[in-house]
Amino acid sequence: MKKELINEVFADFKIPEIPFGHVIVNRFHADGKTTPLGRIYQDFGNGDEVLTYVSVDNEGEELFPPTEDWCTVENNFEKYAKRLSGRQAEITTLRAIKSSQQQTINR
Repeated sequence: MKKELINEVFADFKIPEIPFGHVIVNRFHADGKTTPLGRIYQDFGNGDEVLTYVSVDNEGEELFPPTEDWCTVENNFEKYAKRLSGRQAEITTLRAIKSSQQQTINR
């Protein structure tokens, strides 16, 4: 599923094919590519019918506090992906500036 960054969508959620599997979250890049961002595990606790979502990064480290609200999970990952997108844009800009400065020095 390809989404445009113009619509301010930075994360994509791939629902598990098997029941009770984990959700894979991908980050969209400006060029249309995606990279894995993290996973969301569904914790059913002790069978008390309360579903808790646990969000982790690619290394399995918890990113956000566990919550019972799916909208909170989506919003947290969307903000996280947007922050990473902004950082990537800053890095690209800094590299371009450094490259142009190097070319100026070498002339």
